[in-house]
Amino acid sequence: MRRFISTLGSLAAAAVLVIGLGGSAHASSGSDELHLNGYTFHEPHGCYTFGNFSRVTNHTDNPAVVFAYPYCFGPQLGIIPPGDTAFLLVKRSVWFG
Repeated sequence: MRRFISTLGSLAAAAVLVIGLGGSAHASSGSDELHLNGYTFHEPHGCYTFGNFSRVTNHTDNPAVVFAYPYCFGPQLGIIPPGDTAFLLVKRSVWFG
């Protein structure tokens, strides 16, 4: 039963991420910026942790990797392509390389 609940929890977390990854399919603006809940980070590099109900827009030329836990720990849950926006419902972190 515990294994079932654990698996169900993992599937629910993945579903939240997939549902939260919306946005447009346009190309990067080339501005090399990360927009996170109204804040702008120029030339982002490294790990950014954010709270619940976050909007992350990737205006760089590189994909951003979404991690399951703060400080870019845990499994990789998805990618935010250049020029795309993700709406993440639970606390996550994003790595820009």
